[in-house]
Amino acid sequence: MVDVQSIVAKADWSKSQTIAVSLSSYAFTPAELTLQSGQPYKIHLTNGSDDTHTFSSAGFFKAVALQKVVVNGVEAPSVSDDGVTLKEHQQADLYLVPVTTGTFGLFCDQPLHDSFGMHGHIMIK
Repeated sequence: MVDVQSIVAKADWSKSQTIAVSLSSYAFTPAELTLQSGQPYKIHLTNGSDDTHTFSSAGFFKAVALQKVVVNGVEAPSVSDDGVTLKEHQQADLYLVPVTTGTFGLFCDQPLHDSFGMHGHIMIK
């Protein structure tokens, strides 16, 4: 079992890397993310479209120690079991430390969005 509190407490957040991901109608940009295990990150999500989108990946969220989620400048309780939902023109910041290596599918779970091309991969090395 991963001790999330210990991992995020020991992380040097002053050395965190920021990765910006844009969610648009039927695409993640970039669609491929590569993270290093043990390195703290802030993943900045921006939904620039007029539709609701999700940044979903059940395996990925189980492979990281999540410190906090901030949606439109307000700390949210957390993400759902498999991701975060952004309504039109919302932004979210995920503060996390990858723990488990692997490649995890990334998708939008809104109806047909994945089929239209809104998917990708997150690799933790």
